[in-house]
Amino acid sequence: MTIDLITADPDTNDPANFAAQADLAWDQLKLMIPQLNTAISAFNFNATNSTSTTSLSSSIASKSLTVDVSKSYQVGMSVIIARTSDATKWMFGDVTSYNSGTGALVVNVRLISATFGPFTDWTISQAGSFLSVGDHIVTVHAGNGHGSTNNKIRRFTTTLESTGTKITYADSATLGASFTINENGLYEIYYQDSASSTTVKIGVSLNSAQLTTSVASITLATRLLFLEFDNTMNPIPISRIVKLSAGDVIRPHTAGINLTDSSDITLFSIRAIANV
Repeated sequence: MTIDLITADPDTNDPANFAAQADLAWDQLKLMIPQLNTAISAFNFNATNSTSTTSLSSSIASKSLTVDVSKSYQVGMSVIIARTSDATKWMFGDVTSYNSGTGALVVNVRLISATFGPFTDWTISQAGSFLSVGDHIVTVHAGNGHGSTNNKIRRFTTTLESTGTKITYADSATLGASFTINENGLYEIYYQDSASSTTVKIGVSLNSAQLTTSVASITLATRLLFLEFDNTMNPIPISRIVKLSAGDVIRPHTAGINLTDSSDITLFSIRAIANV
């Protein structure tokens, strides 16, 4: 819409015409009031800030909440759901639906600042897309045998680096090592090991349930990487870039034998390299 300009120019240095110009300016201003009210209403409708008292806990998942009505949230818009009383607690995601009449908002959360909640005080704001993947990497080294129950899953003694929130590393005497993915994205996986004698088989599995089966024999769909070599060869690294989803579990998966090296030669690393 068009808002009329004020053309009157009351000037105290022109006392002869000041009163007439002041009256004209006031008349023009009064004509602008309904135009300004319309514009303000339009700005309010187009706003993408609102609040909610819906009870929510943080997680990588779809979140449904009730926010203010008559807003302009659009499908695909990136938003931050931040706790009103503590802005360090937030969830980032994309709008999947919004009903401007009821205030029903659904957001696909794909990044959280931490695990928290439930809370009922939220401020929802439009956010720029998280184009930068950030620094998210876990690197472990020094082989430590295998899990006692999951006896084909490698273990490690030392965490060399653990940065960011997209990957959670756990090492268990019974279950072996696991790397849980917390956010969808592209990840680079790197693994190298050393043979103590004869031939060894190493690899990486994804969401495998065959944790007492050699990596060479597990279901192909769950085998991301595989290498067979003998102790006459220097350690040969294997690596791959793969698209992973929140909740996926990556494991260093072997044949469970002839891997007794506990030096820095044995190394496993996973790094987030792109958002998807």
